[in-house]
Amino acid sequence: MKISSFLPIILGIEGQKPKCSLDSYFDEFGSTESGDGWICKQKGKKIRCKFLCGEGRVKLFNKYFATAKCKKNGEVKINKYEISPPRDEEDKTPFCVENKCDRKSESKMIPGGFLKTKKVVDQSIVYDVKCSDGKRHKQAASCDPSTGVFEDPDSYRNLCLPNDGAFPALSRYRCDFVPGQVQVNGTIHLQETMIDGLRGVHINGTIFSSDPAFVDGDHGFHVHSSSDPSDKCAATGGHFASNPDQIHGPPIAALPDRHAGDLGNILVDAGAATIDIFDQILSLDEESPVFIGDRGIVLHAAPDDGNPDRDPASTGAAGARLACCAITKDDH
Repeated sequence: MKISSFLPIILGIEGQKPKCSLDSYFDEFGSTESGDGWICKQKGKKIRCKFLCGEGRVKLFNKYFATAKCKKNGEVKINKYEISPPRDEEDKTPFCVENKCDRKSESKMIPGGFLKTKKVVDQSIVYDVKCSDGKRHKQAASCDPSTGVFEDPDSYRNLCLPNDGAFPALSRYRCDFVPGQVQVNGTIHLQETMIDGLRGVHINGTIFSSDPAFVDGDHGFHVHSSSDPSDKCAATGGHFASNPDQIHGPPIAALPDRHAGDLGNILVDAGAATIDIFDQILSLDEESPVFIGDRGIVLHAAPDDGNPDRDPASTGAAGARLACCAITKDDH
């Protein structure tokens, strides 16, 4: 592609003498409705223009910029340009496309690691896999931005696991129950893990009580915003939501059609409940917006109805807080 096709943008309207001033002439310009366009900055007599993509879009080229300088007569002279890859009039591939690659969601599928954007290669986005222990696997993953499909995920999802396949100790948490309205005993364990190729938090353990209020049947079970168990678990606050747009829902729903902390119900039988939950939304990664370390879990007296009417004010009608626990790192 020839830079001359952009000269009218950089040099101004034909017949007008450019003033060669950043304040009056060079600024963000040439933008499309999608937000793609040029941004120019001037330092002294030198001007550098860079083509950027709008929000949520990605460029299918590595470099696209131009430099210019102010001449004594006030004219602007294109000094240098670099385009990679080039594009001519017959090549209709757009500079920028909508980026459907969900890097954050895919990072949740990598135990002990995450994806870091590297560069564009052959119109695919190529990522490094960065592990929590500092190791980096360069250009290990790639995604087609037009479809959002990651190529061969099995080749990189387990790169950050130790040789024994276990998760780092920081990915293991515990929650020791204390009384709310009634005495409930027991500990549940939480661990970031992979099950059937899917990454999530495995919550398992047993809790028990001889109190008559711990009746057989379903009981609401949620991650709450605080780990403070005081005031008979009232201080744990409301259901943990990673975004204010989320409303209460069943655990099978995707965000924002559930609070991040909505785990549905657990089943009590003969005064005990064996908990075995695998949730793909929650995380034990401290960098994640759905990180639940240092929050609390509340056991309710009644079943969670899942909010079938999609009422934004609903919390599932699960009733009183029988007991709760604080999610803390498991150093044992």
